[in-house]
Parts: sequence; structure tokens; C-alpha cells
Amino acid sequence: MNKMKYLVNMLIAYILYPFKKNSFKKKKIWIVGGNAGELYVDNGRAMYEYLRAKEGIEEYWVINKNSKSAQKIKKIN
Repeated sequence: MNKMKYLVNMLIAYILYPFKKNSFKKKKIWIVGGNAGELYVDNGRAMYEYLRAKEGIEEYWVINKNSKSAQKIKKIN
């Protein structure tokens, strides 16, 4: 069931993107994640922490909300 939910969300995002893409043109947005949203380790973690130190960049870590590592991300933010 979750796979179907993700597929529907991706389809909606794909359809809406052409209408919203101009609102993202001047923003510096980075989306970082690791191990299918389960872990907060290794190169992805280093990249995320590096981006957090930079000015003018919006950084987001993609994580499964049921992951054990989700609590680590909440403490950082």
C-alpha cells in the first residue's frame, strides 16, 4: 500500500511541477538522504552538515519517519 501512496505522490508532483517551477528558480535547495531514508550516516551526513553551515542554502534531509535515525535529525534541527 505504501508503494502506491508514493507513486501517487510522485505523479502529482510531476503534474504540478511545470506550474510551480518559476517559484524555485532563484532558490538554492539541496535535498540529501541516505540508505532509502533509514540512516543518517557517512557521506550523506557529511554533505548535509556542510550545507547547514552555508548561508543562503535551504537543505533538507529525507528520512523515513519510522526510522530510528529520525530522532537524530529532529535534535539537529
